[in-house]
Amino acid sequence: AAESMRQSLLAACAVSSCRLLLSWHDFSGTPSRQALMTIFQQMYRSGAPMGKIVTTAKRFQDVLQVLSLQQEAEEMEFPLVAFCMGEAGRISRLATLELGGFLTYAAPDDGAGTAPGQLRATTLKKLMELLHHAD
Repeated sequence: AAESMRQSLLAACAVSSCRLLLSWHDFSGTPSRQALMTIFQQMYRSGAPMGKIVTTAKRFQDVLQVLSLQQEAEEMEFPLVAFCMGEAGRISRLATLELGGFLTYAAPDDGAGTAPGQLRATTLKKLMELLHHAD
């Protein structure tokens, strides 16, 4: 969104109980590490209280590149959601939570998801339980 629109939204949020989540998506692929860092830095400097960066993974290296943004976010104390769409990105929807992301998206159990690679809600919940209760 244009800088003026972001500033208007931030101003509106400042006088209400809502918070702005800046969101950036790439539906065709995953940009370079440098490009992702530029996007992340712009979000951070915008004054928004949190951000979301989602790309489309075509290979596992894309997933690692996007998930590594969680380390930057933690160091800067900036709440970030970072994961990948697509089959190759499926694991990132769970991994983002373990790496500091504050939310992820799941498909309803009885319907289609809103993006490729979404896990059904029950499946995601089971995976989270297995991860946290493994012996």
